[in-house]
Amino acid sequence: IDALVPRKEDHPEDHWVNTFTVGKLESGTMANQVPDTATALCDFRLVEGTDSDAFFEKIQEVIGDNATATFLVGCSAVDMGTQNGEVATYKEVLQKHGLTPSLQVAYGSSDARYFTKHGAIIIMGQPDGGGHHGIHEWVSIESISKYDAIVREYIDTVA
Repeated sequence: IDALVPRKEDHPEDHWVNTFTVGKLESGTMANQVPDTATALCDFRLVEGTDSDAFFEKIQEVIGDNATATFLVGCSAVDMGTQNGEVATYKEVLQKHGLTPSLQVAYGSSDARYFTKHGAIIIMGQPDGGGHHGIHEWVSIESISKYDAIVREYIDTVA
């Protein structure tokens, strides 16, 4: 792993680096048998400027001849930036509703990235809440109404 992505203590200040997660390990069929095969499903999120083919070749080099890497799915990194017209319009709508917009690094945490190859503009927002994807997830009912008004005004503005 260290040959593929930097350790957290070596990240730049903005932490904008390629990331790696082992999401699933699987081997054998019984607890009392030594397995003859093993599978690891890994998730790599590559930042813009990373050559995905070269990255995948490095994976195969690292694991060597005793294992095989198979590429399942991938997509390009997303960088909308502040100069994008749709992003600027969305920021203006947020300001009309008394909110201060902020741009954040999201590390490919949204499946919206799969739409960029079709020319889609990616703008992510959400109502106030917390505990995302966990048993204590919550959302502010009041902020849902505000978020609805923001999205509707944005669509009316750009449509």
